[in-house]
Amino acid sequence: MSFIAMMKLPIVTLSVALATCVLYVLLGAMPEVLIWHHGEGHSAWQWLTAHFVHISVEHLLWNVAALVLLGSIIEQNSRIALLLALLAGVIGVNVYLALFYTLNAYAGLSGVLNAVLVVALYQFYLKPGYKFASALTFVLSVLKVAVEYQLNLSLFSTLPWPPVPQAHFAGLLAGVGLVLLLIDVKRIVENRIEEIGR
Repeated sequence: MSFIAMMKLPIVTLSVALATCVLYVLLGAMPEVLIWHHGEGHSAWQWLTAHFVHISVEHLLWNVAALVLLGSIIEQNSRIALLLALLAGVIGVNVYLALFYTLNAYAGLSGVLNAVLVVALYQFYLKPGYKFASALTFVLSVLKVAVEYQLNLSLFSTLPWPPVPQAHFAGLLAGVGLVLLLIDVKRIVENRIEEIGR
């Protein structure tokens, strides 16, 4: 059986990626009805939809490519882990938007993708032979976000909108928080199973 045949089809990842592309094709860049707006005048659904609409084709392609890569990695192990990573990223970035963001509007998936990245790296870390590579990638990711944060820029893309590296940082923190929570839950479950087995 080939490697591709053995892989689980990443249905959730591909569905989210496809929906994100369809939104751009149908509604174009930064549709007012879906982007997040600062202050009064925004709708509740924009807390979710803003993460799946984009500023330009370049912005869309970078984010969808990262989503397909990282989401597929996570989904091979657990669809629930992928959904939790996406949710944690959305919540983390939304907390940043609610408390600290000063621009009038926000759109894009890159903040959420930083949470997804952390979960994907944690899954690699658990596999024999991948500990060093995954830890190094995590450290480099933190350094990238720190440089972006310090210089207020995006290292790998140029967009017709001010960069929001703080959203990347919020997503990264949300991913770390989710991984720590999952580790704690796993420990509690294992301890409970051990107690029952006595």
